[in-house]
Amino acid sequence: MARRGNSEDSVYQRACDKRWVAATWLANGKRKYFYAWTRSEVVSKLGSWKKSYRSELYGGEQRVDDYLDRWIKGLATRKELAPATIFKYSVSVRYIKPHIGKLRMSKVRREHLQRTLDDLTGEPATIRFHYAAMHRAFNDAVDDEIIDSSPAHRLRLPKSSKFPIIPLNAEQVAQLLEVSEGTKWHALWAVLVTCGLRYGEAQALRWGDIDGTDFIISRSCRFKTTLDFEFAEPKTTSGRRRVPIPLSTLNALNLHKNMQNEMRLRAMVWQDLGLIFTTEIGTPLPGNTTHTHFHRHLAEAGLPHIRIHDLRHTFATLLFGLGVHSGYVQHALGHSSASFTQDIYSHYLPEMGVAVSDAMDSILEAGKGRSAVNRAVQEPVNLRSAAKSQGKHT
Repeated sequence: MARRGNSEDSVYQRACDKRWVAATWLANGKRKYFYAWTRSEVVSKLGSWKKSYRSELYGGEQRVDDYLDRWIKGLATRKELAPATIFKYSVSVRYIKPHIGKLRMSKVRREHLQRTLDDLTGEPATIRFHYAAMHRAFNDAVDDEIIDSSPAHRLRLPKSSKFPIIPLNAEQVAQLLEVSEGTKWHALWAVLVTCGLRYGEAQALRWGDIDGTDFIISRSCRFKTTLDFEFAEPKTTSGRRRVPIPLSTLNALNLHKNMQNEMRLRAMVWQDLGLIFTTEIGTPLPGNTTHTHFHRHLAEAGLPHIRIHDLRHTFATLLFGLGVHSGYVQHALGHSSASFTQDIYSHYLPEMGVAVSDAMDSILEAGKGRSAVNRAVQEPVNLRSAAKSQGKHT
C-alpha cells in the first residue's frame, strides 16, 4: 500500500474509543480534525468543511486584499499584458486595498467601489487607471467563478483631462535642433522629429537597425520598473516597418556614434547591447532623464513646454502640410489605419491659414484673368452680330 503524502487528508478509526477521525491540513500548515461514530459521517463533515474553507480561501468568502494579492501574482503569467501595465496595476492595488481590502469578495457592492473612487486622490487620469485595475480584477473574478457578477460597472469617473497636443512648426524644429547641437541628445531629437518614431522604439534602436538610409523598426523598449527593462516586439504587424532617414539625421547619427565611442572609452562598466541611444553604461535611456533634458532644450530655445510624444505629432503634421499622401504617413508612424492617422495626428498650424489665404487669392486672381480673356473672345462676335442686325433693318 502506498504511503499517504504529507498534504493529503486522512480518515481512520481510533482504537481507544472506536470513533472515526478525519484530518486535513490548513493553509498555515496546521492540522484540523473531525470526529464521528461512523466513517460516512466523519467524511461528510470533512467534505462540508473543506467546501466552506475553499470558498473562504479562494471563493466568494475570501477577503478582497487576499484576492488582489493573488490576482497580481497571476498577471505575470499573462502574455497579453506588458510588464509596465502589471506594475501599474500593482501600484493601483496598493491604493485600493485600504478601502475595500477587509470585505469579502461576495459582499462587495457597487457603492463600495464608487466610494473608493471618490475617496482616492490624484489626477483624473490616475483615478481612471485605478478604476481600470479594479474593473479588470473583478471581471477576472467573474471569469474564475469566484463571484457571480462584477460590481465594477456603471461607476462615475472623473472627466479625463487630455493633454493639449502642440506640434512644432518647421522654424521651431530648427531652433530645437540648433540648441541641442553638440550634445548626445541632438541625434535623438532629430530621429524623433524627422522619422516619427515612438520614444520606446527609439530607445530600442541598435546600430544594426540602420540599413543604408532606412531604419528597420522591429521592437520597442519597456521599463518594468525604474531600473528593470525589456525589449518587446510590436503589438501589430504595422509596427514592423522600414522608415527612411533624412540625410541631415544620418549626419547627426554619425556624429553621435563618435560621441558614444568616446563615452564608452571613459566608462568603467559598459553593457554592450548595441544601442544607439544609451546611458553612460550602455543601457537604454530612462524616460525621466530624457524628459528632463528635452524640456531644458525647449526652454533654451524659447519653445512651448510640450511632451516628447508631440515630436511624433510634429512629424505627421509637417508631412501633411507638405501634401504627403496619408498612406505614407500611416506607414511611417506604424499605424494600422490611415483614418486613425489623419484623425489623431493631423493638426492645424497657424502658417497653414496664411498659405490657404494666399492660395485663395491666387485662385481668385486666376479667375479674374480667365474672365477677362473670355470677354475679349466674345466681344468681336457680338459686334458682328450687331452689324448684321442693323443691315437687315435698313
